[in-house]
Amino acid sequence: MTDETLKALQLEWAQTKAQLEELPAQPEDAESADLEAELQQRLDELEFEIALRQRGTGPCSLM
Repeated sequence: MTDETLKALQLEWAQTKAQLEELPAQPEDAESADLEAELQQRLDELEFEIALRQRGTGPCSLM
């Protein structure tokens, strides 16, 4: 895993976090709630991937 990949993951995390923060505090409808859940799930996935990369291991090492 290269530093470029880690930087790309961190950039995607920042963009996803910004999108999530732009959403209203209370979802207005089911579509907004679904979008919020989707963004939060992606944020969690990115945080996990970043943590793995910073440790110097990847998903394959977990098997």
